[in-house]
Amino acid sequence: MCATFSCRRLLALVCLLLLSLPLAPARASGVVRYAAPTARGSGDCSSWDNACTLQTALTDAIAGDQIWIQAGVHKPTTNPLDRTAAFALKNDVAMYGGFAGTESTLSERNWVANVTVLSGDIDNNDVTDPYSVTTTINGANSYRVIIAINVTGTALIDGVIVTGGQANGAFPNNDGGGMYNFNGSPTLAHVTFSGNIAQNDGGGMSNFNNSSPMLTHVAFINNTAGDGGGISNGYNSSPVLVNVVFSGNTADNGAGVFNYNNSSPAMVNVTLGGNTALNPDPYAGRVIFNDDQSSPILRNVIIWDNAALSIVSYNSSIPVISHSNVEG
Repeated sequence: MCATFSCRRLLALVCLLLLSLPLAPARASGVVRYAAPTARGSGDCSSWDNACTLQTALTDAIAGDQIWIQAGVHKPTTNPLDRTAAFALKNDVAMYGGFAGTESTLSERNWVANVTVLSGDIDNNDVTDPYSVTTTINGANSYRVIIAINVTGTALIDGVIVTGGQANGAFPNNDGGGMYNFNGSPTLAHVTFSGNIAQNDGGGMSNFNNSSPMLTHVAFINNTAGDGGGISNGYNSSPVLVNVVFSGNTADNGAGVFNYNNSSPAMVNVTLGGNTALNPDPYAGRVIFNDDQSSPILRNVIIWDNAALSIVSYNSSIPVISHSNVEG
C-alpha cells in the first residue's frame, strides 16, 4: 500500500511530526477517571490501581470529567457479536491517551512512547503491522470504533490510534469505519486513523448531517472506503483540518477526501500523498472529490505523488486554493 520512496517518506514525516508536538494543555476537569485495557482492583475508575475499562469510564463520565487512558489496546466490548458497540463521545468530557499508568498529572503523559490504541477488533483476530501503520481485518469487527452523535467541540479525544473499524453493514452501519459523526462536532488532536474500512463513505472518518469537527495534528493512513478513503463530509458538514496528513488511503472516488451536499471543509497545512483512487474514470476518482455545492478552502496544502489526479469538482463546487502545491 505504501511501497514508493515518497510514500514511505510521508509516513516518516508523520512520526517526526508527532514526536515534535507539544503536549496538549490541560482542561478544567471535575473527576479524573482512569482507564486500562483490563479493569483491575475495584474497577471503579478512581485510580490507576482501581482502573476500569474505557467503555465503563465513558459510561460513568459526566460533564467536566477527564478520562486518562493507559497505553495498550482498548476495545468497545468483549462480546464478539456486538458489532454496533463503539466508544461514544460525550459533551464536556475529555479523553486523553498516552499514559504509562503511573502518572499523577496530565503533563506527564507521552502519547508517542505510550501508544494507546482504540480497536474495533472485537473478535480478536486482526493482524496489525506497526511499521507500515496498517491493520488486516479478519472476521467481523465493530462497525465503528468511535461515534460522536449530537456533541459539540467540548467533546475531546487526544493522543490515540484508531484502527480496525469495519463499517460494512446495512445503512447506517456502512459509513465511518474509524469514526462516525452525526450532528457531531468534537475536537480531535494527535489522533491517527489507520486500517479502517467503510463500505460506503469515510473509511477513516465520516462526518454526516451538520458535523464539523476540529482536527489538529491528525493522520489518516491506509484506510479504505467506497468514497472518501480518509474522510467524507456530507450534508452541511465542514470540518476544520490543521496539520493533517493523508497517506495510503484508497477509495473509488476521493481517495483522501470526499465532500458532497454543501460540505466545505477548511484545510490548512494538509498533505495528501500516496493515496489511490480506484475509479478508472480520471474525471471521477481523484484525491479530493467535491460535489453538490461543496467548496473547500485549501491553504498550504500539498497534493503530490498519488495514484490519482488531484482534484475534481462538480455541481457548483468551487474550491478556493492558495499557497499550495497541487500536482497536475
